[in-house]
Amino acid sequence: MRQTTRSLAQKTRGLRQTTCGLTLTARSLSQTTRGLAQTTRGLAQTTRGLRQTTCGLTLTTRGLALTTRGLTLTTRGLTLTTRSLTLTIRRF
Repeated sequence: MRQTTRSLAQKTRGLRQTTCGLTLTARSLSQTTRGLAQTTRGLAQTTRGLRQTTCGLTLTTRGLALTTRGLTLTTRGLTLTTRSLTLTIRRF
């Protein structure tokens, strides 16, 4: 009878420990799930940021191209003005 009682007590302790372990595992999994959700949100925000950065860089590149064209046209205009002034000075 004592052995049966001891055996049942040991089994009860074992079941409690197993339950405790399962509870801790469940908490750990819950925390892992939350962490993964946060990571996913962070990655989504990073992706949005990278898209915005890419858009900004594209616009900057276009702006630089337009500035270069503008400077080229300004240079041509200045060259023509210089030639015109040179011709005007020669006439006098």
